[in-house]
Amino acid sequence: MISGLFGSGLNEVCADNKGTIYAAGEKALYRTEDGGNIWAVVFSTPAKDDRINFVRALEQAIFVCTKNGVFASDDGKTG
Repeated sequence: MISGLFGSGLNEVCADNKGTIYAAGEKALYRTEDGGNIWAVVFSTPAKDDRINFVRALEQAIFVCTKNGVFASDDGKTG
């Protein structure tokens, strides 16, 4: 098991220009800075009936689209 990466069914993986990797499941977005050894949750859907539909990394910013809105972080660490 990879530390910090819970559940199954990752839907999308993307990376920023600094090599940070993001992996999105239905309800959570994970981030790793060490090539995938340790993952941390940086976003989870705010509503029980919500889900992540789209993730985009641009430079160090991350954008997460759900049916309840678009969430952005300029440092890729918090939503």
